[in-house]
Amino acid sequence: MVLNDPIRRGQLASEILTNDLWPEAFEMLTKAYMVEALKCGIKDDLPRFRILEAIRQVETIRSHLEAVLLNGQLAAEQSRAFEEPRSLLRRVF
Repeated sequence: MVLNDPIRRGQLASEILTNDLWPEAFEMLTKAYMVEALKCGIKDDLPRFRILEAIRQVETIRSHLEAVLLNGQLAAEQSRAFEEPRSLLRRVF
């Protein structure tokens, strides 16, 4: 697999984002953290707080990863645009 090719990287990024496992993985992780939070005793404020922070971080990480993948798609689209045969003046203007 050649990852230096921006078009191929964009295709792979698109495949990841459209794959049903992508959101499912984050949902499973969030649910697992919720189960752990519910296991905490009434007086276990610090562990419960840390687990709730971890749940918040899951969404942050997801959004960061999606931004990286969307940038890969954008790079692929830009590469395709430059590979299309066009006159020199059209590329400049």
